[in-house]
Amino acid sequence: MNTGDTAELLYRDWMLIERDNGNRAGVHRAIAALQDINRRLDVGMEPETEEVIMECLSNSPPGEVFAESANS
Repeated sequence: MNTGDTAELLYRDWMLIERDNGNRAGVHRAIAALQDINRRLDVGMEPETEEVIMECLSNSPPGEVFAESANS
């Protein structure tokens, strides 16, 4: 499957898969890869991606960050 560099949704999924497998280094690799692509394309990160990154880098269990922000 050829998705191209602009498929940010796939990078979010990659981050979540790595997080769910407890692979923090994999999360960081996915983030770095996406940041590199966004720099080359001179584009910002989608708000949904920023939320996924915050969730993946928090020490909270999966889904807890979104649950807290929904209650605010």
